[in-house]
Amino acid sequence: MKPIHQRATWISIILFALLSAQGCPPPTAPPTDTTDTTDINTDNTANDTLTTPEHNAVESALAGTQSLSTASGTAQNGTRSEGLSVQLRPAATVGICPTVTTQLQQALSLEFSVMIDYGTGCTPYYWPDTTFAGSASGTISQQEKTLALTFNDLACDTDTLSGTVNAEWDRTTSEVRIDGDWNLTWASPVTTTTTSGSGTCTYDLTDYVTSIPEFYGTVSDTLATGAWTMTATDIVMSFYNTGSYIPYSGTLMLEGTGIRTIIVRFNASSPTTGDVEVSITGAAFITINLWTFIGAPTP
Repeated sequence: MKPIHQRATWISIILFALLSAQGCPPPTAPPTDTTDTTDINTDNTANDTLTTPEHNAVESALAGTQSLSTASGTAQNGTRSEGLSVQLRPAATVGICPTVTTQLQQALSLEFSVMIDYGTGCTPYYWPDTTFAGSASGTISQQEKTLALTFNDLACDTDTLSGTVNAEWDRTTSEVRIDGDWNLTWASPVTTTTTSGSGTCTYDLTDYVTSIPEFYGTVSDTLATGAWTMTATDIVMSFYNTGSYIPYSGTLMLEGTGIRTIIVRFNASSPTTGDVEVSITGAAFITINLWTFIGAPTP
């Protein structure tokens, strides 16, 4: 019998031969960065990929989200509990800019008439450096949690908002949620944009942020004589925080005659730089700059 150390030597030789024949596994490689960066082309010269009608559609969609933000920011004033308390007073005027006047109309349904009035001009604290004038009026039910408002050529600096909202609403200590049908017209010195459809707007009472979790409808523009289908998803915008009505999160999808299917994706820098990502007919996203066709904001 061979000594133990000799047997161990032979076993080592045999194992080495087997491993050599099969091939040893390679050292563990460091993990590979799998972040997908292929869907964004950061070449800002890619603006030429959008046609003039597509530029018009994007500009009209931005006017549409501005309309929704202004309308919901105004409408939320009418849901203030101190103006809807029958126990305290059947008629009330609260607030400064705007003043909100309510009058009980139906005691059983707790339905009030409401007037949201900016007077001849004032600056709401949540819309800094902006002069509002005019009013919105209609009815609001405390029990049914419904509202119907008409915007009476509500002036926002040189632009005006008119139209209606018929919706359900809910108010907590932190936000107001308005979910219903919107038919709004935004008129600027240059053109008029109409936004019609169904969707939800949420107004943050602490940070003064408007969110549009979902909206589906149409936008049309008198100057471009175009009309397009618009789907808004998870749009977030705040004039108070950014000084701009350009969203800083979410997407807009546009479809219609004369344009390809366009998805516009916003990011944190969009309100200040104008940069957004755009996908055309499902292709990879490219970076474009809004200022090249809607004009940079005036300092």
